[in-house]
Amino acid sequence: MKRFLLGILTAIVVPTAVLVGVLLWDSNLRHAAFRGVVELPGQAYFFIIRRHLLGYDFRGVNYWLEKNLDLVENFAPGRNTLLPGMMKNAEFAVARARTDAQFQQMLPFLKRFVKNQPDLYPARLWIARALSRQAPKTALVHLESAVKLIPADSRAYRIAIGMAVRSNLPDMAATWCQRYRTAQFGGNAPYWYNPSFVGIGLRRMELKITGADGKTHGALNSGLQLGETRPYEFTFERTVDIKAMRLELGLVPGVKTTLSAVRVVHQGRVHNLSPVDFALTSWSGFHLDDGSVLATAGDGETVYIHPVGGTFGRGDKVIMDVRFERLAVAAPGICGNSGAKP
Repeated sequence: MKRFLLGILTAIVVPTAVLVGVLLWDSNLRHAAFRGVVELPGQAYFFIIRRHLLGYDFRGVNYWLEKNLDLVENFAPGRNTLLPGMMKNAEFAVARARTDAQFQQMLPFLKRFVKNQPDLYPARLWIARALSRQAPKTALVHLESAVKLIPADSRAYRIAIGMAVRSNLPDMAATWCQRYRTAQFGGNAPYWYNPSFVGIGLRRMELKITGADGKTHGALNSGLQLGETRPYEFTFERTVDIKAMRLELGLVPGVKTTLSAVRVVHQGRVHNLSPVDFALTSWSGFHLDDGSVLATAGDGETVYIHPVGGTFGRGDKVIMDVRFERLAVAAPGICGNSGAKP
């Protein structure tokens, strides 16, 4: 009997000791194990919520989102490690709600969520959408809080303009249209991955050039301005025989980029290039008839600039004449001619 108990104890203790030893020795495995344990509850709730979404049972979705929120609140105060998983589940559910009745069924969860996390942009955005018809004045308060958190994101403006149109308030609609067209500070910073820039907004860009030796060199510019064609300078540490260029833009969706000229500078001598001297392609944007590129991705855009003659020549600085313009989020009859001057 003693040998039997000793065998069971050994079978438990030895593997446990080995596992603990491995985790203490390898920080990467320790981090992976911790993340797996932390994210497991969110995954479990996801499959339950998904089953209710398949049947458009938003009352059931609300019930399980509240259970998920209970777990987050009981785990630790504030923004703890269980919060991202719950937010992912909530975003998955909210993205599939289309009718006011569906949003109303999720209202209990949304009210609790914004009370628990008042400084989270999605919390303000979702509750505003749910209250946009039932309590528009309260929804407007949440929208003002949302645009203070992330001014460059379009979703809060879309809700506000829709409320103004339904209430026949053209001045309010025009005001929110204009606020959207000129807002360029703040932007999204994805939790699950890092984009090219720290956050996606309307300020930063980087020109990367590839030389004849295959090496790539980059130069940043953080002076992006909306609504006007202006020169943007990119200075490099050394002279490069430029074979290719790509302009990486930390843009939110809905921004139109028009490149009208490129100047390659080598020791003060300027080589001018017009649109006939280069061709544009992009990573995920759409190319319009006027030669501009419309950004639609949520994590920035990359515009590739190809020389028609096979090379851009040698240079240590590149100057580009570019116009950035936010397109309207409603029809001209609603927003009017609220864009920036050409």
